[in-house]
Amino acid sequence: MHTTAATRVTTDDGARLHTTTAGDPDAPLTVVLCHGYMLDSTAWHFQLPALGDVARLVLYDQRGHGRSTLGSAPVTIERLGKDLHQVLEATAPQGPVILVGHSMGGMVVLALAAAHADLFGSRVTGVALLSTSAGQLNGTPMGLPPTAARLLHQALAAGLPALARLPRTVDTVRRHTGPLAFRLTRPMLYRAPVGSAAARITVHAMSRAPIVTIAACYPALMAHDQFAALPVLGRCPTLVAVGAGDQITPASHSAVLATHISSAELTVVSGASHLLPLERPNEVNSLLLALLSRNAAAREPRTTADPARQDSGTLRPSARKGHPAHPVSMESYAAARPHPYGGRTHGRGPEPDDGIPPPTVASVRLPPTPDSRPPRHPTSRLGRPPHGSQHLRCSRIEPP
Repeated sequence: MHTTAATRVTTDDGARLHTTTAGDPDAPLTVVLCHGYMLDSTAWHFQLPALGDVARLVLYDQRGHGRSTLGSAPVTIERLGKDLHQVLEATAPQGPVILVGHSMGGMVVLALAAAHADLFGSRVTGVALLSTSAGQLNGTPMGLPPTAARLLHQALAAGLPALARLPRTVDTVRRHTGPLAFRLTRPMLYRAPVGSAAARITVHAMSRAPIVTIAACYPALMAHDQFAALPVLGRCPTLVAVGAGDQITPASHSAVLATHISSAELTVVSGASHLLPLERPNEVNSLLLALLSRNAAAREPRTTADPARQDSGTLRPSARKGHPAHPVSMESYAAARPHPYGGRTHGRGPEPDDGIPPPTVASVRLPPTPDSRPPRHPTSRLGRPPHGSQHLRCSRIEPP
């Protein structure tokens, strides 16, 4: 049975994080969804129907986003990782947890792994990293020539703090020009035209992200460096997914993640860009359900027939009256069951042409690196790479 409950988690520096629990409250597994920069929990709108029948869901607004306050501590990715830890302690103190992070949310998961490695492979039994990076974001092309991209990063670093000194004026203008800003930035966010529901969610969240939050988080993103934490995620099944046309966290960044996480499976979604959960929800939902299936199979043997599984062992939401089975029509679901946050008040890296090669591949062999991998966790179902090489399991999803 689906239930929804909202609460607040107060951090040690006084930030009040708006948190929602949804899905099946009796499910043995909790999935925590961490949204990206300038978004809020509504970014997971299309994942709720697919995951809600098979897991208990925890969604929260990152500090300064949505209905959460900014708090008094300086914003760093490490601070956001500490926030995630406090959300876990408050909302999922027991039982296995899968962490799903998109963009900045994925960076927050890496920060948690760096600070609390003991959780991974014990409490945290699965991770999904969507359109994210372990660092070196200051050189990302953002769809521009290298010189123009460099100038844009410099302008943002200098201009955002100045705009943050006029928060009321700037935020008022941004709320009234949200649709125009979306049209200007859409090529970086979406590779192809998207449905009206996804566009509304994007405009509503981004136009209401306070300028003080935008200015506070930007330098944290540019300084983000969590490469040392990547081996920790090898202790549990890990999904890495990215749009082939992502210009904000390019596919090459996800390839690096998958190379250094021994349990990772990399999926590159053709024809998609940065806002993967909103742009290609059916593909993302299928990948997440597959991760949950891997997790369930690793945690307990399958002994009896389970109506929530197919013969192949793939988890699927139950089909009952009034609730669509997966896959679902995302637009119709959005119209029939609005997100619980509807109508809320606002609260030198890779080169520009690098990325995943266009041919469809089943696997990619990468040269060895001097980094040693951690011991394989006993619950991992993935084979270890051949001696002297690193074997990256990679799949590619073509557009329908």
